Amino acid sequence: MGVPARTIPSNAHVVSIAAFGEAFSRIWRPRAHHFRGVGPINIGLAISGGVDSMALAALCSQWLKSSTDASEATSLSISRELHSRLRLHAFVVDHGVRYGSAVEAQSVTKALTDMGISTKVLTIQWPKNSNPASQANFESLARTSRFQILGKACKSLDIDSLFLAHHRDDQAETVLMRLIDGHRGSGLTGIEEHSSIPECYGMHGVHESGGLDNSIPTEEKPGPGKMIKNVPTLAPPRCETGGIMIFRPLLSFSKDDLIATCQLMQVPWFEDHTNSDPTITRRNAVRYMYKNHVFPAALSKESIISLSLAVRTKVELRKRIADELFCKTRIWDFDTKAGTVCINFPAMSELTPGHNISSPEQRNIATLLLRRILSLVSPEEHIPLSSLHGTLPRIFPRFCSVTTPLTQSTFTVAGVKFQKKSVPPKAENCARDCNSHQKEAWKLSRQPHHSKISLQPSISIPPHPYTEDFREHQDQWTLPWTLYDGRFWIRVKNHTSFHLSIRPFRQADLAPLKTSLSTGANNAIEMFLEKKYEKEMSKKQTPLQQLLSEVAPGDVRWTLPAIVRVVDGGGEKILGLPSLGIMGHGDLEGIGWEVRYKKINWESCRVSGGMGQDTQAISLEGT
Repeated sequence: MGVPARTIPSNAHVVSIAAFGEAFSRIWRPRAHHFRGVGPINIGLAISGGVDSMALAALCSQWLKSSTDASEATSLSISRELHSRLRLHAFVVDHGVRYGSAVEAQSVTKALTDMGISTKVLTIQWPKNSNPASQANFESLARTSRFQILGKACKSLDIDSLFLAHHRDDQAETVLMRLIDGHRGSGLTGIEEHSSIPECYGMHGVHESGGLDNSIPTEEKPGPGKMIKNVPTLAPPRCETGGIMIFRPLLSFSKDDLIATCQLMQVPWFEDHTNSDPTITRRNAVRYMYKNHVFPAALSKESIISLSLAVRTKVELRKRIADELFCKTRIWDFDTKAGTVCINFPAMSELTPGHNISSPEQRNIATLLLRRILSLVSPEEHIPLSSLHGTLPRIFPRFCSVTTPLTQSTFTVAGVKFQKKSVPPKAENCARDCNSHQKEAWKLSRQPHHSKISLQPSISIPPHPYTEDFREHQDQWTLPWTLYDGRFWIRVKNHTSFHLSIRPFRQADLAPLKTSLSTGANNAIEMFLEKKYEKEMSKKQTPLQQLLSEVAPGDVRWTLPAIVRVVDGGGEKILGLPSLGIMGHGDLEGIGWEVRYKKINWESCRVSGGMGQDTQAISLEGT
């Protein structure tokens, strides 16, 4: 503990408050709800107690105090008003596997408190009678547990920005390890300056969700009574927003810079002896070699950093061009009720203006574009670019080889079904006026579920635990926001005495659901169809059948989430289709639900104005 006596290399530089402020404001931007409010903007700091994280805490603390200095604060891209509202909250994670870690966490807490930073110790709870440190994948387990406990803590304090203390040396070590593992291309970009919080997929309010709770005024939020009515809303679920972002403002500073900074500012830090043991982790081994051996010039830290920056520059250009193409993509009938979208891909000739791009690089850009399009409806968390190489020629014939079949009008990739589709009149008229898009249109929907029920997504919702009248607890959600099938966020109230379940809509559900709809529900569906699709109602089909034909035709309907009641004997009785706003008129006393679609990133198009100005044929339902 303390400020160890250590000789600092002559090339080390103390990080100035101004330099740190520039690094902070370059990567962090306030979100929309920050501008609407006047209260504090909470910022999270993940502090281990090492010199890097203690330097982060000290620099943040001093930079916030600089808001009283008008000349310094106004030089930043963050306004003085926003700057003055920033509040720091530090989190010290105790993994609970090292002797004395709890005592050390309290010492770190005291040092942070002395800086005026509110601090909380987060202790990871491992399974009883387990020895996690002895497991081969402990590093991975610890990382997952650490980010999840940090994510929950941030959510509880309304923090959507979490700062980490990775520095320039960490970057060099990371890139070198990736080189050793055989990574090439984008794998050598290293640690990102900002990204969504990792290891927290499916955690509402933590990973890419929860922003709507900040954007909807209280009086506009649906009350409990509205969720139990028998008349369907038929309104498309809104797309989620928000989520916690990770920021790393120290990546341009070396560890020696941070040591010099802590020594000058008389900030104590706490050495973890396990970080210097080269036998524990690969990173420790790389760190040991850099410290005790002379590397060839090509593998020096500076060379590795230069390599990473060169690769990053190339990758960022590639992503920017792919974003431009995404904004030029003709997107129509994006419907969050069923999770479907219709697409006219841009012609690859759109790459030419302003860009001199080689054919291999065009393939890389097209693959990035395809992945972004797939993310609109895919149920998968990650879509590896390598999984799309075989699909690319089916969308962009210029990448076709002699042996590549192009005759398929239907195929699946990344959990998404592609179907060739005729272009509606409005989009067709637009297409005739412009040669910038492919003539072929595609409809994208969720790939049909596996035929085995045991392999289909499902969520069980137990009955309420209360013995008294459920009305006293009608504001409580039995199932909190839960990600279903990687596409829909659903929460459910089950103030009954029986079990509910969310699982895919099935053919056996259709007849009982038709008969359970009230007259008011059928009338509402008819009005919706006449207004939305300008079609007269058919006497040969019920309103529900016609709705499914329009919104979820063919096997798309069997990918819709359904809420069912589990009856005696193991049978099920369908209650409704939550994403369509459809519910039966019976057995709904004490039951309610709310649905949102997963987060879709439109920001690059809204900033550039590309997509909205490109075509009048776009229908973005649910956004």
